[in-house]
Amino acid sequence: MKKYLSFALLAAFSLVYTEICHSAPTTAPFELKTPADVGDLFPKSVEEMQQAFEQTKREALDRIEAIVSTPAEERTYENTVRECDRAIVAFYVHGEGVKTFLKVYPDPNMRAAAQAIAMEAGTFFIEQFETNRDIYRAFVEYQTGNALQDNLNPERAYHLADMMASFRRQGLELTAQDFERMKELKNQLNLLCIEYDTNISRDSSSIRLTKEQLAGLEDGFILGLGRDGEFYLLRCDYPTRAQVLENCTLEATRRDYNRMFNNRAYPQNGQLLTEVINTRDALAQLLGFPSFADLDISSQMAKTPEMVRQFLETIADQYTAKADAEWALLLQDLPESVTLTEEGKVQPWDVAFLHNYYKKNHLHIDNEKIAEYFPMETVVQGLLDVYGKFFGLSFEVVPAEGLWDDAVQLIAVSETGREASLVGYLILDLFPRENKYSHACCESLWPPISWDDGKTYAPALTIVIANFSKSTDSKPSLFQHQEVEVLFHEFGHAIHAILGRAEMPSKAAFNTKIDFVEAPSQLLEEWVWNADVLKILSRHYQTGEPLPDALVQQMIDTANFDEGRLTLRQIGLAKTSLDCFSAGQDKDLAKIQHRMYGAGAQYVAFDNENHSLCSFGHLTNYGAKYYSYLWSKQLAKQLFSYIGAHGGPLDPALGERYRAKVIGRGGSCEPQELVTDFLSEASQ
Repeated sequence: MKKYLSFALLAAFSLVYTEICHSAPTTAPFELKTPADVGDLFPKSVEEMQQAFEQTKREALDRIEAIVSTPAEERTYENTVRECDRAIVAFYVHGEGVKTFLKVYPDPNMRAAAQAIAMEAGTFFIEQFETNRDIYRAFVEYQTGNALQDNLNPERAYHLADMMASFRRQGLELTAQDFERMKELKNQLNLLCIEYDTNISRDSSSIRLTKEQLAGLEDGFILGLGRDGEFYLLRCDYPTRAQVLENCTLEATRRDYNRMFNNRAYPQNGQLLTEVINTRDALAQLLGFPSFADLDISSQMAKTPEMVRQFLETIADQYTAKADAEWALLLQDLPESVTLTEEGKVQPWDVAFLHNYYKKNHLHIDNEKIAEYFPMETVVQGLLDVYGKFFGLSFEVVPAEGLWDDAVQLIAVSETGREASLVGYLILDLFPRENKYSHACCESLWPPISWDDGKTYAPALTIVIANFSKSTDSKPSLFQHQEVEVLFHEFGHAIHAILGRAEMPSKAAFNTKIDFVEAPSQLLEEWVWNADVLKILSRHYQTGEPLPDALVQQMIDTANFDEGRLTLRQIGLAKTSLDCFSAGQDKDLAKIQHRMYGAGAQYVAFDNENHSLCSFGHLTNYGAKYYSYLWSKQLAKQLFSYIGAHGGPLDPALGERYRAKVIGRGGSCEPQELVTDFLSEASQ
């Protein structure tokens, strides 16, 4: 999962960043030249964070005043469009949702300060950028005046048109009364969404179980759990969830853990989500759209909710028969602790266990045995070797000083064999901690920016956040193959964030259409099903041997076994995000929750104690656009098909082509142009 360039580091690097923005293009701006520069970006106290934010607001107001006070006849692309873009990036580019400090910072006072600043920053951004009619007037003056003589290049023309369309979608042409109502609704949404996301991150649910209640789980995993006297503490993180639901042989434990996990941030987020839904619909209707889904998707590749629903139905038609065949195989041999309901359905907490049981006993795929070949250090180094070869990059783990946890790593990313080759830094925060964000994501903290018209780019900074299995006294951190796939996915976002270069900073990194942004990361998932890549990534933690050829082939042969069921599940989630925000839909959360699992309803029973909508974080940051994962997947398949037919995932020439024509261009044009250009034989 990817997050847009956020406010996460604003409070820390605002002073530096605004200094950059005020520099003339020919001067040498501040850059992230050393690892120490990265550590210096992060505030070390609440006071430092607050002081930097106040300075940021003052700088933003000064820059806005300079833009709006320029006489109409003197407007240029530089002093209006580019200057506004720099001001936006310096303050709060695409910064809604949970911020990085709220995800990772261990100190509760720092997290509380970050939340308060995030709320205030959201309001400031709405007032001073999104709904600032003086800025809109400045753009109109330029577009109707000097822009006609400027003969803009395609990238500049695309950016200007995109900004003008965005201004109109933001309600800059509303009547005075409606305009004030619109600002009120936006500010309300900002606070609601931040509170909803914060509740998910802050959820610290756990259950206390005896050793006997953990039957089927390996001793090494159990020893790594927290203790409360004779009881073991099982918290809500994804490694624990996978272990319990896939391997615990006691149904009651699977049931209790599954219910706990699916009730994170419940009940408080139920009311918040209802308010988000109602407020977004009110905003959309005020802006002239039938629903928030219509507004939200209007700027994307899909354009309309109707197109999305048609797309989802097409995908469902393609995968339903495969899902039925998969379920028929799973149900033909039930393990001892799985009992069907009176209607012949599987309980939701038994699905992962049943699937894992079938893989072990019929496909001869044992996830725990395979994990022994994926110790964390081997996987990370192998990933860096693979990415380095394909993308023409070198990676070096460097000292990570001034960050928030000793387990966090910092990696310098450089061009292979080129002078002045540093292209960015990558922060890795890979293991669970109390109060840490419990899913996996990537955030662009500082995009690659050029101050000399594309001759050079300042090094970028991005972070990968994940929650993989920790090491224990008896074993190192061992990755499930699925976790290796997740890591490749998030690294796909990270490379996009570092290499995505655009003339306008707000179009740099992975700031492209949301229904395209998952394509580069999903493309890189395909790497972990390649035999040569698996050999590079694997070394048994005891023997040092790579995955045996026979096991590699088994994994590849069974790679798509569960594709039908999982695709229908994604369709269910995509329809849920549409249902929440579409016109003509029943917005009762209990009914939406029930419909979420409709795609597998003939096989899986519904649990009335499941309230997972309360922890469905995509509903705030992706809105009605969760379909983007499936939409992007189709684009990723096109890209990978080309790569597979022209040299494969370790071919540096293909990597150079992919960089130049797809991820290296950020969001500087329509995504379909990037895909078409890459696939075109004529462009070779």
